[in-house]
Amino acid sequence: MSFKLINNVQETTDTTGQTDPYDLLGAAPGFFTFVSQLGDGDTVFYSCFDTVDLEVGIGTYVAATDKLTRTSFIFTTNGGSAVNWVGVGPRNILCGLPGEIVQSLLDPAQPIGLVERTGANAYTNQLISSVGRSLINAATAAAARAAIAALNLAGDTMTGNLILSTALKHIQKDSSSVDRDLAFIDGSDISHFGNDSGGTTLHVELATQLLLQIGAAAAIKIWHEGNDGPGSNLDADTVDGVHGSAIVFTKEFTSSEITIPASPTTLLIAHGLGGKPKLMWATLICKTPQFGYIAGDEIDMSSGWAYNDSIGGQPSPGMLSIDVFDVLNIRISWGTIWVVGKLGGGGSIITTANWKWIIRAYA
Repeated sequence: MSFKLINNVQETTDTTGQTDPYDLLGAAPGFFTFVSQLGDGDTVFYSCFDTVDLEVGIGTYVAATDKLTRTSFIFTTNGGSAVNWVGVGPRNILCGLPGEIVQSLLDPAQPIGLVERTGANAYTNQLISSVGRSLINAATAAAARAAIAALNLAGDTMTGNLILSTALKHIQKDSSSVDRDLAFIDGSDISHFGNDSGGTTLHVELATQLLLQIGAAAAIKIWHEGNDGPGSNLDADTVDGVHGSAIVFTKEFTSSEITIPASPTTLLIAHGLGGKPKLMWATLICKTPQFGYIAGDEIDMSSGWAYNDSIGGQPSPGMLSIDVFDVLNIRISWGTIWVVGKLGGGGSIITTANWKWIIRAYA
C-alpha cells in the first residue's frame, strides 16, 4: 500500500450519508476505474461532487469491496466535515491533485483551503475563513504534505542535492535586503558566504582559494591544503621571511656509540642524510660512573669546552670541533676532554674508557 497520484480516474457513486465509504459504480466515459489503477490500501486525493456539494480529501481504497473510504478532508462544503449526501445522485468521484494543495506549494504564505465553491458549478478564489468556513486541521494538513513528500516551512531536513537555477544569485534570510544574505554567487562564479554589501564575507573562488573579507578591507587569503607551498605568499609558509622548507628538518641521523681513543684525534662519520646537515651536535654518554655521572647520562659537548694543557689546566673553548666535511660525512676533532662534575665543582679530565661519543645531525 502507498500514496499514489494518478490521472484520468473517475467513476460514479450512489453512496448516501456522512460516514459510509463510497461505492464505485464504474468509470465515466473516457476514464479509468479505481480498481485498474490502485491496490488494496493505497491512498489517493479524491473529489466527490454533485451540483450542490463538494468533498475533497484523502481516501483509502479497499480492493475486496471496491470501495473508497473517507480518510481525511481538505475541503468540504460542510465546513470541513464529511458531506452528508442525500439521495442516490448521480454523483461523480475522481482522483486528482486538489487546487488547495497546489496553491499551498506555490505560495506557502497562503493557507491550504483557498477554493470556495459557490452556486451550482461556479468556483471563486476566496479565503474560506472569510465566509465562515473552517480551514483544515493540522493533522489533515500534515497528512497532505506527507502524502506528496512536501517539506514543512520549518523544522524539516532535506537530504540529497539542492540544485539551484543559474539565474539564482542570493540565498537570503529574508527578502528585506541583500544585507540579509546567507550566501551569494557573483558574476565570476565565485561563491561567497555572508553579505555582499560591506559585511564579513568568506569567498570560495572556483575551489582554488579561500578569502576572508571584513568590511571594505582587502580580502585576506586563508591557508588550506590546496594552496600550501612556495609562491602562495601566506605567512604560514615563512618565519621572518624565511620559507618553512628551509627551517623544518625532515631527516635525522643519530650515530651509534663511538669509542673515544685514548689520544685526541679526528674522526669522519658517515651520516647518510643525502645532503649537507643543517644542524649537528656531539654528546658524551657515560658508560662507567665518573665525577657523579652514572651510566646513560649525556653531556652536550657542542659548546666546545675541552681541556687545554697550554693554559695551566684551565677549560678553554674551541678545543672540540664538529663540522660538515662533505655531503657524506661529519668531521669531529677534539683535544683532551675536560668536564664539570655532575654536582658542580671543579672540572676534571675524563677517563676515555668510561665515555663514548654520540653524534646527531639533521637535514
